[in-house]
Amino acid sequence: MTKVYLVRHGETEWNSKGKYLGLTDIPLNNNGERQAKALSSFLSKERIDAVYSSALTRTIQTARIIAEPHGLNVCKVPGLNEIDFGEWDGLTYFEIKDKYSNLADDWLNKTSEVQIPGGETWDDFKTRVLSGLRKILNENENKNILIVSHGGPIKTIISDILGLELTSFWKITQDRGALNIVKFFDEGATITLLNDTYY
Repeated sequence: MTKVYLVRHGETEWNSKGKYLGLTDIPLNNNGERQAKALSSFLSKERIDAVYSSALTRTIQTARIIAEPHGLNVCKVPGLNEIDFGEWDGLTYFEIKDKYSNLADDWLNKTSEVQIPGGETWDDFKTRVLSGLRKILNENENKNILIVSHGGPIKTIISDILGLELTSFWKITQDRGALNIVKFFDEGATITLLNDTYY
């Protein structure tokens, strides 16, 4: 059994303003650092054998803060990066809806059919996230590992484990700094904690 502590990064300034944040590389804000430190304290007595994050600053910062009490380095995995929002990066939903009209509604209701202008297709995104996860799991059989990623990739992983339809993706919440715990077995996976921020 491989136990995965699956964490969404702490808050950034764009998060606090409701802006879509994909590959734009901005750091945690003060609140995001506080979230990471609180989670680090909470997990400090847990056995963690390896730490991974996406290749973006906000996840690397979160991962390093959590990894510090364990004396572990952070391994960067670009496959865990957030979806590329293209022209939508840095805009709020209402700004996107105002500028791109029906495409914004389609993104919520027919996600897999939408090509974000200048961005990534859903199929490409899902494929790279799940491939990145499989690689990590293959390298860490029967270990306890920490993975810090983003809302989109984490919800994609959870949806895949639960066998949910794509439209159910939007029914899963991942708050900033959220902790999820997933146990992976040869027969499949079990989610034992979801979107926990009570630490």
